[in-house]
Amino acid sequence: MRAVTRALAHDLDLNDVAGSTGYLFVRDGVGLAARGVAAVVPSVDISGFLSSIESDDEIGVPGSGPVALGVKPFLPDTPWALVVPSVIVGKGADGRRWVTRIDGAEDALLPEPAPVPHVARFSLEPGVDEETYLSAVRSARD
Repeated sequence: MRAVTRALAHDLDLNDVAGSTGYLFVRDGVGLAARGVAAVVPSVDISGFLSSIESDDEIGVPGSGPVALGVKPFLPDTPWALVVPSVIVGKGADGRRWVTRIDGAEDALLPEPAPVPHVARFSLEPGVDEETYLSAVRSARD
């Protein structure tokens, strides 16, 4: 398994990356969002599994590179597993943004930057003339 982490040039909303089926750990716009499943690993094996992934990480901060996400059950001695997502997007408090793809996961998992709206021209006109409007307000008041 191979993970490649690169800087992102554009901003992304982590909620959009996670979508309705992904994973989201974010506070004040800083955190991780992920989608897809590269592996599901028993909790007792996760450290060794993550260490075995060949990683090319140009960011090198906590949360960049391959990560495992999940929930630990409350009941002691209950077996549990973690998910290693195939695409992880991170935003740091320092403003850095990155994406980690495992085994060449598709870029299509990332939303495209929103288009910048523009219009050549527009006009603004009232829907009714002023006297009709004022008359309706007086009627409603009375």
